Formats: sequence, C-alpha cells, structure tokens
Amino acid sequence: MKQINELDWELILKKPPVKRSINSSMALSNRIRIEVEKPKNKILNFPVKVFVTMVFLGIFVIAAYTALPYFKEMNMRLTQSKLQMLPGTKDIPLFPGLQPESPPSNRYLIPKNTVDEVHRFYKDNLPSFGWTMQGEGEGTGNGAEGSIKGKASFWFNEAKLSWLRVNLYEYQDGRRQLYLEDDYRHSDKLMTNWQASPEFDYPVTFQNGEKYVYQLQGVKERLAFTAPNQFKVNIADKHLWFFWEKKEELLGQKVKIIGLSKKTGQIFNVFSAVIPRDYEGQSVDGIQINMPSGLSLPSIGLWRLYVIVGDKYFDSVIVDVN
Repeated sequence: MKQINELDWELILKKPPVKRSINSSMALSNRIRIEVEKPKNKILNFPVKVFVTMVFLGIFVIAAYTALPYFKEMNMRLTQSKLQMLPGTKDIPLFPGLQPESPPSNRYLIPKNTVDEVHRFYKDNLPSFGWTMQGEGEGTGNGAEGSIKGKASFWFNEAKLSWLRVNLYEYQDGRRQLYLEDDYRHSDKLMTNWQASPEFDYPVTFQNGEKYVYQLQGVKERLAFTAPNQFKVNIADKHLWFFWEKKEELLGQKVKIIGLSKKTGQIFNVFSAVIPRDYEGQSVDGIQINMPSGLSLPSIGLWRLYVIVGDKYFDSVIVDVN
C-alpha cells in the first residue's frame, strides 16, 4: 500500500477533487450545447427555412400554372361530351330538352325555358367550341302570327372560316323558338360570288397637305390594299392595307389575314401583325389606317382573304394568284 507523504497531503488539500454524477455531467453538457446552438438557430436556420419554403412555393405555382391549360381542356371536353350537337355538326351544341320542328330543320321549339336562358347558354358554351361572338341584338316585329320578339347573336369560327347565327323568337301566343343558321354568311351572294375584288382609284390628302392617288383593290371605304392583281405563287409582295374604321378601334389590335382557296379549299395563314398604338404615321386623314404587309399565297387560282381584327371578322377581299 502506497503511503501518502506530507507533500501528497499538501496537494490534495490545495486541489480537492470535484465529484459529479454522470447525470449532472450530461445535464451540464446539454445545457452548454443548447446555449451554444440557440443563437445558431435564430441567425442561420431561419433564412434557410424561408428559402426552402419559397422554393417549394415557387415549384407549386409553376406546376399549377403548367397544369391549368390541361385542366381547362379536360373541363371543356367534359362539357362537350355532355352536350348534344346540331345534326351534321361537331361544334354547334343544342340547348338541352328542345323539340325539333317538323319537318326536320335547324328550328327547335323551346317548351319550358325562357329566351334569355337559351341565349345565355350559347354565350357560355359556344366559345369552348372555337366560336367568337361578333355581335348581338334584339328587336320586335309583326308577322302572320302576330307580334314577334327576337334576339340574335352572331359568331365566327376562325379555324374553319365559318359563321353561325343564333336566332331566338318569342311569338304572341307564347311559343318560343330557336333557329340556328349554320354558316349563314356563305349563303350570302357576296360570299358565294367568287370573283376578284374590283380595283379603284382613291385620292387622299396627307396631314402635311400633300395629295396622292392610290390604286386599290377591295371593298371601297371598308377594306382594300395597294398593288392590285400582283399576287404570284410563293412570292411575297409588299402591300399597304387600308382600313376604313375609327383609329381607336384599330390601333393596338392584332390583325390576321387568313386565305381560303376556291380550288382546293385549303385554309392558309397569310399574315399577322399588331398595329402599334403610338404609330401616328399610319393615319391618312384620321379615318383610314394603313398597315404594311408582305403577302404570299401557296397556289394559283382565286383566294378569299379573310381579315380578322382582334377576335372579330372585319371583312374579306378576293384575289387571283398567278
């Protein structure tokens, strides 16, 4: 057994041992660790959490925005699948519960619903089938069966260059009728007469007082273009288009020119542009608006050029391509 000398006793007395239990040591260690890490959580972890949250939020927004057209298309297809179509068509829905008149035609009796309800149905549903409303109106008149109240809406389908007129009638005896005129504009003589649009001279006076005479082809005081009868297959020539319309109705609008071939029935996107809002050089005298374009058509023969301003049909001209 080791003996403790006087020097050893002196050291023990000067530095008495500190006794700690295992639990108290761990508690002290934990307290020290927690006290050290608390400032770290406040200073470093909070910005990291915000950044991660913003990243996940951004991913969610992008995913939702990307999926929105898909859900819209699915909803449109679901709506279309539930609707009955006008016989012979795939894009003109019938108001549910109507009774066709005899003999069969595009006329239907409305047994229960009001004219306004049927009118609202077509305003809500036709756009999902590619139709854009061109206008609407209502009025009264007299017929063989007494007074008649009428309401109509006019629609254009850019994909197939076709028109639809939705007519609603309410007769004096209480009968209500729907009449759908499919492609009604093509029954017009102007639409069935495939002749090149006429040429004419158009004198103008510019804002600086200078006078000039344009040689135009088209519909006078409605829609025409310069360099008439100079269309060559697949050769883009420069033309200046004249629109007789108020400036506020045209400036800032997108203009599309779509061609329809009489010979083949081909539909061809000819030209599109936006008329700038701040381009004052387009005005001839405050009424006519000029738009430059280069037009090229893919085959010979007569072509009808449909001009669409915004989402509305403006007018058309016929050209002969050599």
